[in-house]
Amino acid sequence: MSHASAATPSIDERTLVPDRRAEVELLLACARLSLDGATGRTVHTLLGESIDWELFTTAAREHRVIPLAYRALSQFGGGRVPGSVLDALRREYRGNARGNLHLTSELVRILDAFAANGTPVVPYKGPFLATLIYGDISLRQFGDLDILVHERDIAAAVRALEPLGYLPASDITGKDVGFFHEGFGITLEVHWSITSDRHPVRIPPERLWENLTECSFAGRTVQCHTPEDLLWILCVHGGQHRWERLSWLCDVAELVRGGGFDWDAALKATTEVRALRTVLVGLLLARDLLGAELPDGVVRAIDADRTVETLADYVKMCIRTMKTADQQLGDDAWYNIMLGEGFGERFRIASKQAVPYAALNARDKDALRLPWYFSCVLYVARPVRVVWSYGLEPLKRQKRVPYHSR
Repeated sequence: MSHASAATPSIDERTLVPDRRAEVELLLACARLSLDGATGRTVHTLLGESIDWELFTTAAREHRVIPLAYRALSQFGGGRVPGSVLDALRREYRGNARGNLHLTSELVRILDAFAANGTPVVPYKGPFLATLIYGDISLRQFGDLDILVHERDIAAAVRALEPLGYLPASDITGKDVGFFHEGFGITLEVHWSITSDRHPVRIPPERLWENLTECSFAGRTVQCHTPEDLLWILCVHGGQHRWERLSWLCDVAELVRGGGFDWDAALKATTEVRALRTVLVGLLLARDLLGAELPDGVVRAIDADRTVETLADYVKMCIRTMKTADQQLGDDAWYNIMLGEGFGERFRIASKQAVPYAALNARDKDALRLPWYFSCVLYVARPVRVVWSYGLEPLKRQKRVPYHSR
């Protein structure tokens, strides 16, 4: 497939972890709920190579896939995994399971409180997603709780949460507000939206309340999103964070593997919320990195948009080279802009992405010390300083040969 639509940014070799292909490929093979025969053989073969186990466990921890990695290696390690490594993974797996049980009990307590005061609520991510997709809360890593409410119900949410010990802990961001339980050390994010103006895709908050269905969770019946809507919700979340955590892709891959999809309805819903490219990138990554099978209609949609593969190749490059989000000026801004569908959306995203680059910082003020009444000059000088510091590298990067995933 051609990549003529947009060149993938290249990564300066000085910013990369030395090529540790075996560790990354082993992590990708382990990061799934069930390993088929071919994947099990892949794991067995990779374990025959010289594995840097510290690098592997660090990557598994950063990508939030410790439970899946431990489960796969304990089943398919065949004596090739050092005992100290398995012991360390087992301790983290069990610690995660204990923490998840506590968070699950807290989510149940919160949902009961909202039900008691008649405030509509939808559990979002965390324990609910672990139960829905993995069928086992111990197999997904999460460190806080998330729920969805109507924006008009924020005051009611505060009234429901205060008796439970949760107090507002962060300013409203335009889409959520954070609560913190000091005694338990638990953070709860109460969302009324999942996107903001700076994100590549903007989802109208009211759209999150359409097409709800009912699910069983912890012995209760709760409102939840249909699989077709959950697909774009997960992809919008992962996509706006450039899929920095492999666990977000695991969620998509396991949702797809779980079946029960009306793919026509899923693509229709995705198109309606203008997130088709974002979802197709997520699905392509789930297929190429984690072995999720996609129907022919989805594959045709991917093939019809050449930018989808270009963006997916960029994410693969970041995962395989263990690139952090801030190592190349302009790379992730380029990624977010290219997620836009149409010139108007790309212009909007570019305008929002430019704001951090236009904002003054301490280096600007140190570079040109001026009286406060001349501070406006700093805004003119900033572009000059940025070009002086970084050259035209961010612009040149757009013209380089695309990275082709191996």
